[in-house]
Amino acid sequence: MLGRVVEVASGTSLDRFIDERICKPLGLLKTSFGPIDGSRSAQPQIDSASGKRPPMRDTSVRPTWISGGSGLLSTAGDYVRFCQMLLNGGELGGARLLAPPSIALMTSDHLTPETRRSPSTPVLFGALAPTPELGLGFGLGFAVRTHSGRNPLPGSVGDFSWSGVTGTYFWIDPQKELIAILMTQAPLQRLHYRYLMRTMVYQAIID
Repeated sequence: MLGRVVEVASGTSLDRFIDERICKPLGLLKTSFGPIDGSRSAQPQIDSASGKRPPMRDTSVRPTWISGGSGLLSTAGDYVRFCQMLLNGGELGGARLLAPPSIALMTSDHLTPETRRSPSTPVLFGALAPTPELGLGFGLGFAVRTHSGRNPLPGSVGDFSWSGVTGTYFWIDPQKELIAILMTQAPLQRLHYRYLMRTMVYQAIID
């Protein structure tokens, strides 16, 4: 829905808007909705139980539906540039996409104590579910850590994150000036690797 709002407000297609107003200014030269050569696409892990690969999108075919919430293909290098823009308060390399107050609004918890969560939320997201019990809320596009001591995974109050359905995951910790990005195609093991990465990253920090 928000993708369509962008199209109406800008008078151009969503993919063109993202390319011209976000990717090019930030130097994200390898980010698009595809298609890309299959040899450049990360492949999912084989399921040890079935011996088969889990189903995933065919990146050699451009999607017919350009979504505002999913579907972009990118590289680790482009991804970290985008995250650095967020950590910088909306600017990177002289290109400003957002004002610092906009970043602050986006990374604030917008859920009230009365907000009802779907029963599937803890099932899908585990310890990363944006629930009060886990000390996580949700802003404008990100899960946001609101409290210390409630979540079994390490982090700082104010860190913000989100994840991809096939396994990708990132978080930004402004207190630690930290960006962490996990680029995987492991939909069935995604929680395992997200938990592991969070723990390993914070265990490596000594200051």
